[in-house]
Amino acid sequence: EAALPESLDDEKLPAGAAEALLASTREALRNAVRHARPHRIAVNWNATREGPQLRVSSRVQDDGAGFVVDSVPADRLGLRLSVAERMRDAGGTCSISSEPGVGTTVELAWTGASADPDSRTGSPRPRAGHALPADFPVTQLVTLTWLLVGMGIFLGLLNAKRFIDVT
Repeated sequence: EAALPESLDDEKLPAGAAEALLASTREALRNAVRHARPHRIAVNWNATREGPQLRVSSRVQDDGAGFVVDSVPADRLGLRLSVAERMRDAGGTCSISSEPGVGTTVELAWTGASADPDSRTGSPRPRAGHALPADFPVTQLVTLTWLLVGMGIFLGLLNAKRFIDVT
């Protein structure tokens, strides 16, 4: 789904949480394209408010090759560092489920107070000092995700052309 509830249009997500959700969603998409050979990849964003708490989540699901999560070698750091640790550092969660021959689902979530532009305390810091504004609009997560994915695919195609011998 590309739309978030209208009641959350004016919500602001702390920069560290937005950066973690975007980067982790992008990495999950990249892993699906790179390793799973899926026919279909679905990305769903959800945002809800329960009292003072804002919960923003994404789910990346593919119907590709799948794998046994516990059998991933320790030296393969993509899911562990790029996704799970990034979400943990931002105060969020990451859940990965997969089954060989069925596909993989990566669920990411962050719950906390909306960003208050006048207060810089209590929100997770982005990994890069220049990453995102301190009060990132929740509704722009979907657009930015697809922009990053599109750029990654375009750059990947350009890079792949170097290895194709056309005679």
